[in-house]
Amino acid sequence: MGVAMRQDRRALAGLFDALIFLAIASLVSVSLLSVLGGPSPAGGHQGERVDASHTALLRSTVPDEKGNQVTIEELFMLQLADRVDIEGNITSILDLLLPGTEWRWSVQIGSKNWSFGRTEIPPGPVYCSIVRAPFNGFEVIYRLECWAAQS
Repeated sequence: MGVAMRQDRRALAGLFDALIFLAIASLVSVSLLSVLGGPSPAGGHQGERVDASHTALLRSTVPDEKGNQVTIEELFMLQLADRVDIEGNITSILDLLLPGTEWRWSVQIGSKNWSFGRTEIPPGPVYCSIVRAPFNGFEVIYRLECWAAQS
């Protein structure tokens, strides 16, 4: 009789563990569906594409004034951008990553500003990606604005 009771307790404990696991899995699934499964804003895919392109641009490397490879993000953080001609690199990267669009990319560090691409934004939907990075007591703000190319 003692062996049967031990097996019953083990089986009951196994069922209890399975029930707890299923309850947690259900809770996680419902939470994820409510967060990720809601209606996406118009152009959600395009917004993700602009964000990914902006990240790729910031991580792209260019040679600094001494010929060492440095990311575009670091080039502006260290305020070396004035000494290096990188406009061609920025243009080629964004034109490759965002075909069929026009864009404006800007960087602001305190009172210093750099801007590349189109100066005027036409009416219509504009997708914007902003990256903020604290550095040496300043906030570096990288902004990519992108819209459909005008024919």
